[in-house]
Amino acid sequence: MIYLPMNLVPFIALIMATPIDNKRRLKLIFLGSILILLFTLVVIVLQFNFISVAGELFYIYAIGRAAFPFLLWFAFVYKDVNYPSLTARGLNVN
Repeated sequence: MIYLPMNLVPFIALIMATPIDNKRRLKLIFLGSILILLFTLVVIVLQFNFISVAGELFYIYAIGRAAFPFLLWFAFVYKDVNYPSLTARGLNVN
């Protein structure tokens, strides 16, 4: 089984598309890449240590592999993202 951290691609693309300064962008890419790699390594270690539930762990990894980059991006830049539909209604999201 190959565990390539392919979830780095959408995470880096989301960070690159977010309008933030380049110094912060590089810091977030570095920190997010480390967290994604740690997530992958933790799942690999858990699968080897708990062989009897390796299939269930693989499903958790598959869900996390799809959701984790988006959740991580949102956690990093939620204050920088403009919410036009909410601000048009007069709601303050900050």
